[in-house]
Amino acid sequence: MRIFSGTLRQKELVLPKNQDFRPTTSKLRMQVFNICQQGLEGAHMLDLFAGSGAMGFEAISRGAAHCTFVEKEKALVSALHQNIENLGLKNVCTVFPGDVISAIKKLSQPFSFVYIDPPYDLVDTPFFQEVLIALDQSKLIEKGGTVFIESRKNTLSLPSFSSLSLQSRRRSGQSELFELEF
Repeated sequence: MRIFSGTLRQKELVLPKNQDFRPTTSKLRMQVFNICQQGLEGAHMLDLFAGSGAMGFEAISRGAAHCTFVEKEKALVSALHQNIENLGLKNVCTVFPGDVISAIKKLSQPFSFVYIDPPYDLVDTPFFQEVLIALDQSKLIEKGGTVFIESRKNTLSLPSFSSLSLQSRRRSGQSELFELEF
């Protein structure tokens, strides 16, 4: 997998062998960054269920000031650290190894962009609804900030939010992308 734009264009990301995860397609990554490109310069991004970190590294490559990755799978956390080292991004990336609800409760930095890409089998669960509600009730998103949620097509039902509002819903292949604003 490669970063497709910006200062790190064509840099390859290390992925763990024999790890069962589904990276965000390049087409969907392109859609996300076409939407948020204007506000990306100097932004802080939170990548929940970070996996390979492709979304956060792409954001840094395109001008984001910092990305915090949250991932609990040890092999993926190791790959994130290795990619940060290989790309020379120690000063602009933080890895939070653990579950996303713990991260939401512990983090205090406000973020301009949040990307949420859970394993698809988690999307239609009470746990994932808890994640979304915890994020909505947190102080982690800047006023006017954007939250993107990737899910398998036709599987995500959004809970009632007090702070987030749905801006758009797009389909791409077998995936669906929700854009919400704080």
